[in-house]
Amino acid sequence: MIYYDVLATDFRPPLPMVPRRVESSDSPPGAQAVLTVDEVKVHCRIEHNDEDEYVQSLIDTAVSHVSGFHGILGRCLVTETWEVAFGCFPLDGKLRLPFPDVITIEEVSYKDSAGDENTVDPTTYVLIEDVVSPYLSVGTGSWPSGAATRPDAVTVRFTAGFGTADQVPAPIKHGLKLMIEDLYEHRETVAIGVTATTIPISASVQRLFANYKHSWAVA
Repeated sequence: MIYYDVLATDFRPPLPMVPRRVESSDSPPGAQAVLTVDEVKVHCRIEHNDEDEYVQSLIDTAVSHVSGFHGILGRCLVTETWEVAFGCFPLDGKLRLPFPDVITIEEVSYKDSAGDENTVDPTTYVLIEDVVSPYLSVGTGSWPSGAATRPDAVTVRFTAGFGTADQVPAPIKHGLKLMIEDLYEHRETVAIGVTATTIPISASVQRLFANYKHSWAVA
């Protein structure tokens, strides 16, 4: 397994730019809540509505800490649309994507030397997911030639995630509830008698998340 490295050979996979989540009327991020306020209130035994907005802010904080490219799991929870750009097409034909659980490829496009945007025919590539990560493969064919020399020459727009909130694995959802409970109970940065490392990622939460952590590397 080879991680992205500036010292790699000329045959290394193309270096990606930081993926970005796409906001649109068709697929707004966060439209499908991973947890509801009522679910968290049951878990935390909160029997009043006085802090519903605060509880929602804790849900948003915990999910943001866990989900997405910068999240500790390195994957999307519910279905979201993302874009990732590359400096070129891969020489080995495999265009690696940063997340597992890719659902659809919405578009692969590239800028040519004139700066014009071109869409790659979707019949020329297939989505494959191996033990490393999903990738787009052209099989025995080839990617288009003539892409511009720039960091964002090639762009892939895709959707990824487990699906709806009901499809998010139970260990992840329970780990989020435990995180939120810790944040609710310990509102200060450090609580008396509790070490800072247990807030909000306790050993129990780490064990619940362990099987779902994804690190982006290429074979």
